[in-house]
Amino acid sequence: MGKKQHSKDRMFITATEWATEWGGAKNREAIAPFQRLPFYCCALTFLPFEDPVCTADGSVFDLMSIIPYIKKFGKHPVTGAVLKQEDLIPLTFHKNTDGEFQCPVLNKVFTEFTHIVAVKTTGNVFCYEAIQELNIKPKNWKELLTDEPFARKDLITIQNPNALDTKVLGQFDHVRQGLKLDDEELQRMKDDPTYNINVAGDLKQMMKELGTEKGKLAFLHGGGGQKAQKERAAALAVLLAKEEKSDSKSSKEPKPPQPFSVVDAASASVHGRSAAAAKSGTAEKTAARIAMHRAGDRDPINAKLVYSHLIFMSYIYIDLLLLV
Repeated sequence: MGKKQHSKDRMFITATEWATEWGGAKNREAIAPFQRLPFYCCALTFLPFEDPVCTADGSVFDLMSIIPYIKKFGKHPVTGAVLKQEDLIPLTFHKNTDGEFQCPVLNKVFTEFTHIVAVKTTGNVFCYEAIQELNIKPKNWKELLTDEPFARKDLITIQNPNALDTKVLGQFDHVRQGLKLDDEELQRMKDDPTYNINVAGDLKQMMKELGTEKGKLAFLHGGGGQKAQKERAAALAVLLAKEEKSDSKSSKEPKPPQPFSVVDAASASVHGRSAAAAKSGTAEKTAARIAMHRAGDRDPINAKLVYSHLIFMSYIYIDLLLLV
């Protein structure tokens, strides 16, 4: 407090204040138009993203655009800080039936006036209202979709309508520095998916042969390289040789008579046929059931009928024992 505390409280403005702050002619060329990036666009190409990823500051990029930029310049396109591929966080945006981005919890459509946040640990994107009401206020630090634990520092702001000075296109580092990828490099990236992937020579050769006739033939033979195919062929030859050997022995030696069980005899007495016919019928029925089971075509089982049939067969078995 002092005598001069109200010395600048005047009821008028000076000419300088009028010219610089309140009025007067301004240089329109020095004033850049205000352009803000929509939340659904890549901060590097300014186009709608397809595979969104973000950084810790909330800048969203398309994965196919940011990877070659990092490889070439090694820095953040917006802030200019050092950026690595490990710093990118994959995002999961949810859409409604009309294809509009929305909050998966409150089902509110995202607009330019929506406060949008993402959880760093899971990558799911929500409106801030859902996080505030269901996580922050009740202090329930579990993700709303996956139930995974997270901290408040893991919240990344994708869009804040109250902070209009963020995501201004003219302030981006790659815009001010004039940094961009060549069209030839982008086209090569689209033509060759392995262009930006560090893979070994064998793996790269295998990926190139996936869509060729050689790759399709290898897939039909069970996959693998030539060594694996030779091993499978040798194992198949051994199995075939064993089968031929067993067939030759069985043709020379007479087959022993098949033993008949009490169940076969009971079935023969019930259905009025021989025990051999009963046994062959049982084997054929079993093979048919196995084939139907493998094909997935099975009739529903009547539990009562099976139970009564078992009781009937047990009575026949007791009668046969008494006869013996």
